[in-house]
Amino acid sequence: MNEKKLLQKILATLLVGALMLTIALAMTLVVGKSLEQMGDSTGASVLGGVGLGIGILWLIDLVGLVVTLGIRAVIEPDRTDSSKRAEVTNRTDYREEDGSGK
Repeated sequence: MNEKKLLQKILATLLVGALMLTIALAMTLVVGKSLEQMGDSTGASVLGGVGLGIGILWLIDLVGLVVTLGIRAVIEPDRTDSSKRAEVTNRTDYREEDGSGK
């Protein structure tokens, strides 16, 4: 399998995982606080532990995203075209003479 396609699949998976874990974490914490407000301390405690686990998974996912993006940046060549870069550096700004000297 091509390295670029593999990195794209990994990045897509990690990104979807980060988004889903964020939603799951928010929902778990909201339901846990709701249970705590209703007086169900056992349910709130369980969901607090589940939320902690989801938060840890989210952090691992985030580290994976950063590392994968770093690998991608090192592997892929510079995206700027050298001929365009030379064109920009060699270009001079020509202004039409309107006779006013400006």
